Amino acid sequence: MNIVLLNDTDGRENIGCRLTSSTLKQQIRATFGSPLTPVSLSPFPWYFGKGRKTGNVWRNGLGTFLSASRSSQTDRFIAWLTQLARQEYGNDAVTATMSTDLAIFHPEGSISNYHDASRIINLLSLPLLACIHGISTFTMNGTFPIYPSHDRRYQIIQIFLRACRFVALRDRIAAGHYGVTFMPDSAIMHELSTGPAASRPYVLITTGANLSKRMNVEVAKAALRFCDDHQLKPLVLTKKHQDLKAIRADVLHRKGQFIEQATLQEAETWIAQCALHIGGRYHMALFSLLLDVPSVLMMTNTHKNRWLAEEFNGIALATTPEDIQETATSVFGKQDGQAGRMRESLQKAQSCFHQGIRQASNAATPLTLGPRPSPPHADYCQALIRQLRWTDFVQYWPFGVRIHL
Repeated sequence: MNIVLLNDTDGRENIGCRLTSSTLKQQIRATFGSPLTPVSLSPFPWYFGKGRKTGNVWRNGLGTFLSASRSSQTDRFIAWLTQLARQEYGNDAVTATMSTDLAIFHPEGSISNYHDASRIINLLSLPLLACIHGISTFTMNGTFPIYPSHDRRYQIIQIFLRACRFVALRDRIAAGHYGVTFMPDSAIMHELSTGPAASRPYVLITTGANLSKRMNVEVAKAALRFCDDHQLKPLVLTKKHQDLKAIRADVLHRKGQFIEQATLQEAETWIAQCALHIGGRYHMALFSLLLDVPSVLMMTNTHKNRWLAEEFNGIALATTPEDIQETATSVFGKQDGQAGRMRESLQKAQSCFHQGIRQASNAATPLTLGPRPSPPHADYCQALIRQLRWTDFVQYWPFGVRIHL
């Protein structure tokens, strides 16, 4: 079975992105394959709609849609979407997707509350194209913001999800909102090469997704105060570590560690030596959970950290940096039996993941046995076209600079 994985995040610098994507690929190979139908998996990253060429695609598309009659609009839309997909994912990704047995789209956390419709179309360009051409498409191991149902961003996402053969989102909040299967993040299935360390002298400090630099520094300073109060040492290991350069000297003065890059195995070794995680990184909280390390998380740009606190023992939310000290002290003080409770909630989530990945595998089984499903009707393309606005096409100035209308 030939499978393409779209929006593969294994090549990013961020430890959490590597953690979830590498584990997802392992699970796909282990679950979807069989001696009769071995899996050939081709991963492709998304390029985030960066640069002048994405702007050119959008600006050139404006005339295409305004000048097209309804009879030719669908064909022009597909041609435009193909051009956009080539820019967003690359020619090799488009070619591989058009000839694959199964396209698996990995949303990860690539869309945030504040992103506009064009960002969503950029991300969905190739998965949408797969659906339009009748390629069996799964969406799994990611999430979308909780947009209200009247919001056209919600409508675009729903139009896409309805065309997918299987959909599972990584948190109960989004799964319930979009009416799809819940399957926890594959990061919880990471196979550890080590266990929790006997000595835990560190506090892991991370930044928060889309938190301001000032807020990240305030959270880190609160973590430093916690270290001082409990005779622990700070360990900075996070995406956007540049935000915390201002406190690097303070970290090193406390005999702590300020790590800018690490492999997954190196990160695992460091996190295993932590007594607590304070910050905002969703996947670092899951990584910590695997090693019996509790977390105090700031609310970030989406609902994802709120879901972690609702789903897992040992993960608590802090609303403001001022709340961190009290929340961390409370979590840190629950040592008696806490590791057991954390493992219990983790095992429950892992069981749920196994159930979801088996469901996905069962949905994939007939794909190599019969003809390709019929592509969606032209009305499907028209439903997407109706969600586009002329302002989507003119929001890119020359030289790749975006304006927001």
